[in-house]
Amino acid sequence: AAAEFPSADFALMKYAQTLFEQEKLPEAAAQYESLPQKFKESSYIELALLAAGKCRFRTEEFPSAQNHFTAVVNLKQDDAPEAAYWLGRTLVKLMKPAEAITALDQAIAAYPKSEFLPLCKYGRIDAIFAIADRQKEAVPQFAQFAAENPKHEKAPESLYRATRGALQLEDFAAAQKYSQTFLANAEFVKHELAPQVLLTGAESYLRAEVPDPTKSEAFFRRLVAEFPQHEDVPRAHLGVGVSLHAAQKYDAAIDHLTKSTPAFKDPALLAESRLWIGRSHLDAGRAKDAVPVLQSAQQAK
Repeated sequence: AAAEFPSADFALMKYAQTLFEQEKLPEAAAQYESLPQKFKESSYIELALLAAGKCRFRTEEFPSAQNHFTAVVNLKQDDAPEAAYWLGRTLVKLMKPAEAITALDQAIAAYPKSEFLPLCKYGRIDAIFAIADRQKEAVPQFAQFAAENPKHEKAPESLYRATRGALQLEDFAAAQKYSQTFLANAEFVKHELAPQVLLTGAESYLRAEVPDPTKSEAFFRRLVAEFPQHEDVPRAHLGVGVSLHAAQKYDAAIDHLTKSTPAFKDPALLAESRLWIGRSHLDAGRAKDAVPVLQSAQQAK
């Protein structure tokens, strides 16, 4: 009976949307998926398939999501560029990054004026990075995306991906450059990823072939000072101690790590902090003081 009154398809869309907003994703998906069968002439079919795909993506039912997004792409209507972006993400989740690149290339070529063009380009870079032997190629592309689209919602994330990717590939100079670029941007430093950029940048200075412990210490301290509730604060406290040790400031390292002990709730971090305290005593020529600390490091694991 519901399918007989005018605007019944619209009512179904609104009901599905309500379920989605209540985080009832499987139920919402089922409603969206029912619309093309119930209303074969509806103008909402494209929107329903796209929304169903997003629901299935959220519930990690990626094959179903792929089918929905592919259907929208093949309709070649208004929502095709957005569907292509989601299709690319889905194919990466399905470990089919080469197929994702193909789908996104087609969308980029077909819809050069679409508002979703930047997202498709970002998705393409993400797919390239998902291919192990092409990660080196993707890292500067992440940075380039942020430079070319500084106001886009993905710009901070893209520059973070460049920073983190460079560190993973042990291109420490690039990681340092990207982290500095991120932190020099007045808008980016407000982003939720700023603490991770500080941590990644600090590690890139500390692990470089020629370490710069002064800069790594500054980055670690900035994370602690500006984001005191962040989950990486204990790691940053440890980083301050390691940086002081690298600068041969052994007593300062011991003092900082000792005072930071309450922050090390994770037994692995506590053990590592005691290891660095012990090493600092050793390198300061105090082997007698180092022994009990190193023994406590073994016990803390």
